[in-house]
Amino acid sequence: MTTDAVRSLIREVLAEELGRVARERSTTREIVSIQTNEDLQALVQHIVKISRDKSMRERIIAGDHVFVLDSQSSVSVAKTLAPASSDVVQITQGFLSERAIEALPANTRVVQLGHGVRFTPLARDRLRQRKITVERI
Repeated sequence: MTTDAVRSLIREVLAEELGRVARERSTTREIVSIQTNEDLQALVQHIVKISRDKSMRERIIAGDHVFVLDSQSSVSVAKTLAPASSDVVQITQGFLSERAIEALPANTRVVQLGHGVRFTPLARDRLRQRKITVERI
């Protein structure tokens, strides 16, 4: 590989990473509290209202404007798991470990992960072993 090719490759990687960092920094978080069905309905109406603006709708879709639960209504990963009777489990926040995968109901076939949820390499391996599909929501 020539020096110019290496420089070009480094420029591409830097541009990509700097763009990612800029996007992460430009992410706005809107804190919401959902305690009742009325709270949930109010949130949905709010999202519909702000989505009328094309740029805001694009920011929401791109994950640049996110909604997070306030500290009083925040739930841990264990509490975001679906009931044991479900074959789909939804995890909206936090970090997914191998131990959390082991705690999933035996009939789990799909794990839906929120935008910010990360998981360890061991958790990824365990998901494959159990033939569990991962979907981002």
